[in-house]
Amino acid sequence: LKLDGRGALHAAAFSAHGKRLAAAGAGKTVNVWDVSPITAPPPASDGAVEVVKPGARWRYLKGTAEPPAGWQKADFDDAKWEEGPSGFGYSSTPEELATVATKLEDMQGAYTKFFIRHAFNIDDPKRVEKLSLRVIIDDAFIAYLNGEEVGRSDNIQGDTITSMEARPVDVDLGPHLAQLGAGRNLLAIDGGHHSP
Repeated sequence: LKLDGRGALHAAAFSAHGKRLAAAGAGKTVNVWDVSPITAPPPASDGAVEVVKPGARWRYLKGTAEPPAGWQKADFDDAKWEEGPSGFGYSSTPEELATVATKLEDMQGAYTKFFIRHAFNIDDPKRVEKLSLRVIIDDAFIAYLNGEEVGRSDNIQGDTITSMEARPVDVDLGPHLAQLGAGRNLLAIDGGHHSP
């Protein structure tokens, strides 16, 4: 499977199961893509299958603290969370807003954390040979697949998030293929916001 970030993004995370992606864009913009079953999309010219689609609908929660325990797992009830299409974020520039479908104009100063979840189906996990995630970020992210951490930005040290310029982060999710299950899987992303 192959996943590429789209547009000017600050932070993003892709489900290791291959059906959802969340990405925070430049100017604190967060983008989210929906993923279709692995068997549905046609293969790319190199044999890869793109599993994340622009505009996919995600469940999201704004906050200053962590959600209840187990929020990263597929069986967590997120029915009361808000829902919106990817990407997510805010910005003052038209270029950055071009990637935003769900505007979070209240994010700056109102809350420092953003959590997103997207469920996706995998018919046959044994058919998935490779999985990767690209995140363009200037703040921080931690990605989870079925409740297990599968990637994070390298500017997180303990409880500290250091500022950085927007840049792409490529994460090889190959070591986590065993976490994919037949049927419903879940990608969850904890999007940290750096406040100077």
